[in-house]
Amino acid sequence: MTTALETRYRRLLRVLPAYYRNRWEDDMVATFLETTDRTSEDPEFDHEYGRPGLAEATSVLSLAVRLRIGEGTEGRPRRYVIASDVVRRFALVSATFQASLALIQGILRLTWPPDLVRTPPTLTLITALLWLPAFLALMAGSRTWATTFSALATVGTVVRLFDFPTLTLVGTLVLQLTTIAAVAAISHPNTVHIGRWLPGLAGAAILVFTIQWAFILPTAGIAGILTVLAAPALASRNCVRPGSPRPRSPWWPACFPFRRWSIRRWVSTWADPHSPDLGDETESGVDAAGPPGRGGEVGQ
Repeated sequence: MTTALETRYRRLLRVLPAYYRNRWEDDMVATFLETTDRTSEDPEFDHEYGRPGLAEATSVLSLAVRLRIGEGTEGRPRRYVIASDVVRRFALVSATFQASLALIQGILRLTWPPDLVRTPPTLTLITALLWLPAFLALMAGSRTWATTFSALATVGTVVRLFDFPTLTLVGTLVLQLTTIAAVAAISHPNTVHIGRWLPGLAGAAILVFTIQWAFILPTAGIAGILTVLAAPALASRNCVRPGSPRPRSPWWPACFPFRRWSIRRWVSTWADPHSPDLGDETESGVDAAGPPGRGGEVGQ
C-alpha cells in the first residue's frame, strides 16, 4: 500500500533525469522509508502526514543538478554530457579570467607608484585577490576550497554594489556568481590539465595588463600594445620547440623584425608622440622622471 509520504517523495524525485529515476527510484524510495521508520518517533503518523525534510529535498535537488551538468555517471544521454562539458569549460575559463584580473588589478594598484595607480588597501582589493587561490585550488582539484575562495572574493563586489550601484558592477556580480555556481557543479575538477591552464592565466594577465597600461599611458599607442602582446608570441612553443635548432613555424623569422620595429616605434612614441622616429627627450620637453604628461608629477 502506497502511503502519503511515499507519494510525496516520489513526486520530489521527478526533478531527477528520467534515465536515472527509472533505474534508481525504487531503491531510493525504499531507503528513504526505511530511514524514516528507524529514526522517527511515530512512523505511522509520518507515513500518513509526513513530508520529506529540507535536508532530503536539498540533497535530491543537488543530485538533479549534478546529474545534468556535472561529470560522471555512465550511461547519460549525450545532451547531459555536452552540458557538463560546457559548464566545466566555462568554470575554468571564467576562473582564469577572474584570477588574471586579481593578479593585475590587485597587485598593480597595491604596489605601483602612488602617482600612477597605487590605491590604499580596501576590502574590495583584498577580497579580489582571493580569486588567485580559488584558481589554484581549482587546478589542484579541490572543488570545496575553490568554491569557498570564489565566494569570499565576491564579497568586495557586493560591498561596492551597495556603495556605488552601477550596471557594470551588476554585470560583474552576475558573472562572479555564475562562476561560483559552475565551479561548485564540477564533480571531478582533478581532471584539469594544469599545464594547459597556467599559461592561459599568464596570457590573460598580460592582456589585462596591456589594456590597463594603454589607459594609464595613452601615448604608448598601438605599437606599445603590440610590443607587449608580442612577448608571449616570441616565447610560444608554437614558434620554436625548446632545444630545437630549427623553427617549427614559418612565422618564427617574422617575429624578429616585428619585435625590432615595435620596440623602436614604442620608444619613439614615448619620446615624442608626434615624431615617427626616435626622438630626443630633451628636445621634446619630456621629463626623464616619467611619461609625457606625468613626468613632473611623478618626479615630485
